[in-house]
Amino acid sequence: MLGLNQVNIIGNLVHDAKVSYTNSGTPVANFRVAINQADEDTLFIDVTAWGKQAETCKNLCKGEAVFIAGKICFQTWMATDERGEEYDMQKHFITAMRIVFLNRGGNRSFQHQDEEAAAVGV
Repeated sequence: MLGLNQVNIIGNLVHDAKVSYTNSGTPVANFRVAINQADEDTLFIDVTAWGKQAETCKNLCKGEAVFIAGKICFQTWMATDERGEEYDMQKHFITAMRIVFLNRGGNRSFQHQDEEAAAVGV
C-alpha cells in the first residue's frame, strides 16, 4: 500500500525568502518557517518552492505569516569538517505545493504546478 505524504503548516518566516535559479533557469525559493506551539518548543521548518510560485516568494519578508501545504522531502549529502574529514549530512524539508500569504490583503494564494517540479526532478 502506498503512503500519504502531505503536510500543512502555518507559521512566520524566520528570514527573508531567498530566490535563486537552477542551471536550466528554473526559479527556486528557500526559506524557514517558525511554528509557535502552545506549551511546546518552537519548530523551525525549511521550505522550498519551485517555478512561478518561487518567484512570488521573493517579496516574502522576515516575520510574515504564511500557510504552506506541501510534501515532506529528505536530502542527504557529504560534507567536510575543518580537519578535512568527510561525514554524512541529512535534512528533512517541505516542498511547497501551495503558499498563502496571511499578512497581506486578500490572503494571496499561489498554487504549485506539478510539471515544474517534475522538470527539475522533485
